[in-house]
Amino acid sequence: LENKNNKTSAAAAAASSRAVMKKQRKRRTVSMGVIGGTAGLLVGGPLGAVAVGFGTAVITKRIGKCKERQAIREKIQNAKKATTRALTEIQEQQQQQQQQQEEEVE
Repeated sequence: LENKNNKTSAAAAAASSRAVMKKQRKRRTVSMGVIGGTAGLLVGGPLGAVAVGFGTAVITKRIGKCKERQAIREKIQNAKKATTRALTEIQEQQQQQQQQQEEEVE
């Protein structure tokens, strides 16, 4: 039961951070598209603005998605490690309690 709750909380944390990362990615994509479009306009005129702006936006979006996936994977791995550590500590405490009870009986 505890393990299931930890998975749920880790998934909820990942989902909430995913929404924040998505908003940041969208803002970054638009801003980089505008910057690329401006640079393209200066170098290649209107066609250069469209081509460079679109290309910059697409590349920025792909890079952002890769970074998001990596960050989410790291969060999930950290949550798993924390859960494993907590469960190990609980098991050790239970073993110590059992040993103490056995010593009291003897």
